[in-house]
Amino acid sequence: MESNSQTPQAGFVFPRTALKCHMCDMTKFPNIKAYLSHLGSKNHERIAHVFHARCAASMDLLIAESKLANKRRTRLRGKAHWCYECVCFMNSHPKEHCHSIEHTLVSRYMEVQCCGYLYNRANVEEHRLSMRHLKNQITYDEAQLTKKEKEKELRATGKEEEAAFHKEVAEFKQRGLEQEKEEGLHPLTVANMPPHDPTRPIGLDMLYKETRCQCDVCHCSISSVRLARYHFRSLEHYHNLCAHFTAIEVREGAGMLLELRSTTNWVLLWYSGTMRALGSEGSPSAWVRILSTVRV
Repeated sequence: MESNSQTPQAGFVFPRTALKCHMCDMTKFPNIKAYLSHLGSKNHERIAHVFHARCAASMDLLIAESKLANKRRTRLRGKAHWCYECVCFMNSHPKEHCHSIEHTLVSRYMEVQCCGYLYNRANVEEHRLSMRHLKNQITYDEAQLTKKEKEKELRATGKEEEAAFHKEVAEFKQRGLEQEKEEGLHPLTVANMPPHDPTRPIGLDMLYKETRCQCDVCHCSISSVRLARYHFRSLEHYHNLCAHFTAIEVREGAGMLLELRSTTNWVLLWYSGTMRALGSEGSPSAWVRILSTVRV
């Protein structure tokens, strides 16, 4: 047990929630005097002895696991190096052994850093019961609580700002669409595309929201209302919008042309078949039989 660490520090109040003995699994101490009295009791001494024995057994088990894993590795030729933590000669290269999982577990269990100091396993368990650790733990918990509250406030503020931003963008879009409808520009096509005017937004149908507001034509994010006003008035957006509607018109024209070609091919095939049939039979009655098969 650390020296001069079990004396209550003047001017520092220890809350009841901070007074706990992890060895005996006890937390309900009415005050600091009861806590210190428990640490000096015979019952705590007996449980602490068993607790340290369990830690030593865990340490022995980890060392045995590391030795077993080391034996299973292929032994290198030359002088073998000794590992003071795993208490064995290293069969593999020292770098490979020190980076193994088994050696890492032994090393981390053997030495622990707490409150800015290095301790072995037995001393760190006693340190966790000291006034120094309890005070540092209280300070740390208060700092973490303050940090979480600030993060919560920032998230709430961010959500409010984001909601206000999306609302303002939606209003901006609605006003622009209403203006387009009044001027007969809705829906916007290549035929009714007005000349570029840097003073008015255009193509607001392309403004949509997923996690952020985006322009579907230019594939860019809109992070502010000011940027939305600028972007939908820009010449770059105007050119992209013209290209978008031109591509739509080209696709529709190509579809109509393909349909017309298929219809023409069908008529030609039907006509050639009809002529062959008339030529083979040599009678106008063949027209009646062929036309009866045509479905309009």
